[in-house]
Amino acid sequence: MSMKQTLTGLFAAVAATLALACLPPAAANAADVGFCATPQKMTEVLKAEGQRTLSFGNQRILIEELPDGRNIAVDKEIGLFFTASKPESNGFSRVGYVIQADKPVGTPATKMCVADRMHDVKLYDAREPGLPEETLIKSTPEAAAKQCEKLAKADVISRSSCGFHNDMLKKVSALGERIMLQGLGVKKQDDGTYTPNGAVITITANMTGDKTSRDGRGGIQYSFLPGGASFLARVFTGTGYTQTALNELPARNSSDIAKKSAPPDNSTPAQPPAKMDMKPS
Repeated sequence: MSMKQTLTGLFAAVAATLALACLPPAAANAADVGFCATPQKMTEVLKAEGQRTLSFGNQRILIEELPDGRNIAVDKEIGLFFTASKPESNGFSRVGYVIQADKPVGTPATKMCVADRMHDVKLYDAREPGLPEETLIKSTPEAAAKQCEKLAKADVISRSSCGFHNDMLKKVSALGERIMLQGLGVKKQDDGTYTPNGAVITITANMTGDKTSRDGRGGIQYSFLPGGASFLARVFTGTGYTQTALNELPARNSSDIAKKSAPPDNSTPAQPPAKMDMKPS
């Protein structure tokens, strides 16, 4: 089962348990999950939505799904870019995306795709210790375990990979991997509006600059309401904030890590700055 099939099944399995609130209609040129384009076109679409790149990383891919559904063994890196609109820029909810490029950060890409869309996105400073209380789910390990069992029986995720949202975040936080971004997963309806799909999407990263093997390591954790059943969907490395994100975060007394991790600011939302040009060669 592919990651796309797994996530689709997970969303369907939990959506029925939620009272789905209606979110604002998408802009006519909104980038929906699965939309792919050249870096130039993706930048054009996301820029029209007021998107800005906040952070980035590289994911190592060992299995790739072909258009015919077959999986093949590969060994390559792809770039991930995490974007968001300006805080409360649309008057309702801060929208963000996980954008996947076919080449690692710093290498010219030929294709970029929307992997996830999030609403109510919040930016956090992963360089600072601690776990913000509002990022936790009001549930219990027992409730999460029951939800994990249901998802495992539905054959949408293995029981061994499923845990409790709060416990998983606390575990990686103790290792220096803290929250960068968090938002609500959504699904587009026929009328153009979005409704919550039951997922909380949390992007973490080790930005401590401690020069260990975990330095720069990040992950994307999917958690499902109401129980908080969670699993780690992606792991990536070379994580950093853009200058746009650093300008938005509270000022720090020590900016050494920021200077080392942040590339120059970029004027376009979906591709990195000039020294990380992703235009097709």
